[in-house]
Amino acid sequence: MKSSQIANDYSLYYAQEAQISTDDALHDLNRVRDLNTQVNDLSELNENAVNTLLLSATMSNTDISTSTTNMATAAANVNIAAIAINALSSGIGSAFNSAYASMLGTDLYKHVQQANSLINEVANDAEEVSRWAMETSSKTSEVVTQAVLQQTADVKARIDGLLKITQAALDTSSAQVTAAKAAAATTVQQERQVEGEVQDINTQLDANRLAYDRTNRQLNLGLHIHVHHDSSLYVSFDGLPPSAPVFRAEKVIEGSIPAAAPVYFLTLLPQDQMATFSVEQAQQLFITKPEGTFQEVKATRGKPLKVALEVDVNNVRVKHGAPYVAYLYMEFSKQYRHFIGDFSDVLSSPSAPFTPAMHLPLATASTHETVAPLNDEGLLTTLHFTATGFKRELAGLEFRCILIEDDPKHRIGFMRSPDFPKAPIYFNVEIAQQVAPANYTTAERVAGSKPGKKKASDVISEDEVLEDIGESIAEGTVQHYTVEIDTTTTDNFGNLLRQGVSYRPYILTLVNSGNNEHSDAYISVLSDKLDSLKLESRTSSLR
Repeated sequence: MKSSQIANDYSLYYAQEAQISTDDALHDLNRVRDLNTQVNDLSELNENAVNTLLLSATMSNTDISTSTTNMATAAANVNIAAIAINALSSGIGSAFNSAYASMLGTDLYKHVQQANSLINEVANDAEEVSRWAMETSSKTSEVVTQAVLQQTADVKARIDGLLKITQAALDTSSAQVTAAKAAAATTVQQERQVEGEVQDINTQLDANRLAYDRTNRQLNLGLHIHVHHDSSLYVSFDGLPPSAPVFRAEKVIEGSIPAAAPVYFLTLLPQDQMATFSVEQAQQLFITKPEGTFQEVKATRGKPLKVALEVDVNNVRVKHGAPYVAYLYMEFSKQYRHFIGDFSDVLSSPSAPFTPAMHLPLATASTHETVAPLNDEGLLTTLHFTATGFKRELAGLEFRCILIEDDPKHRIGFMRSPDFPKAPIYFNVEIAQQVAPANYTTAERVAGSKPGKKKASDVISEDEVLEDIGESIAEGTVQHYTVEIDTTTTDNFGNLLRQGVSYRPYILTLVNSGNNEHSDAYISVLSDKLDSLKLESRTSSLR
């Protein structure tokens, strides 16, 4: 059932990724549609303007053509009139010359002289008007409206084509938004369905755990093995009642029932041998009882008691990272066994499986001034943290930095892991271990941090593992680590980091099985102790 829980956790994680992706896609498509709407609106305004311009150009072309014809006709008529006036002026001038000799000083001479002056003035004015008419006709013919009309028609054709393109783009983006909304609604439903499955399996596990605890307490003395963070083992159990129960029925046997006075011995067995292990085997092994296979313990009444078991019931050294179960072997007093007529010892039921292993060091936040920031091109910022090391430098030890987008815009209502409630999505150690290598950054130890006194070898023995396990992490030195965030860094889903968006760093501490064959002897841990990170242009701010 635990494997089903982990599988459901993975499903919920990927369902939330799908919802985030569809929400982001819908957000981007809405922006594209809004942009296409603005462009299409501008295209429509341009279409209206060019239609008005084409109408004006058409009317201007028609009116200018008519004006050119009319002005040419008017200029010709004015020219004819000017010629006629000039001819009249010449006739009157001849008459004046004739009258000058014969009628000088008479009244008629004065009238002819006045008429000649007036006609000359009219003739001059007629020539001026004719010249103006010719210039006007020439200027009118110079107005080029046909070319303007043609260019306007060409511009309209192009704007019509642009309007079709922008309208098609708007229709396409609108259809994409509609499809994205449907996809987003589907992913929301799927995510909620997986949330229900996770809650169901968690409820079943809680119910099974509660049922087991009650049954174990009533039928198996409450036997439980606790694994401390440094891999040491603690046992707790209630033990048998100190005295026999008192019955109200009439006594058949004279005297009292002897005290059982049980002596408890704790022993370990690999989980994969549990199905074939029997009381008879336990009795045979107890008779020989090599040193360290059975450890005498006292009933703790719920208070854990530390035990030092280095070998299992078969006298094989306990392997860290392997699952075991524990048994209580109970030896009763001779008087009690003689009284009940059974000289066999008693073996409890197995405890719940447990795995001796050491918790790895947890990363904690460090001051920003630990290391001077780098100036490399493309480097956005550097994260700093500290962790306690081992006396022996541990082969394969890695600190993986995983960045999770912490933007609440699309994250309302997501189910969170009870182990990491601050995470914006469902996230835990098991999920962190499955993040693709391209989506996390391995931290580097800062030059100057003191490693363990003993250098890690490529191949270490089980004895060396036990030596490491036996040393508390607290005995090691505090080491400083950095994580460089650059333009190629991605978040946990593989998306490039965006400026102005907050990210929450998680540091996964593990032992890489490719570099350490005893990686199972260590328990991976996930730290959420670092502050959120918000990227700015070429700088960062830690909040």
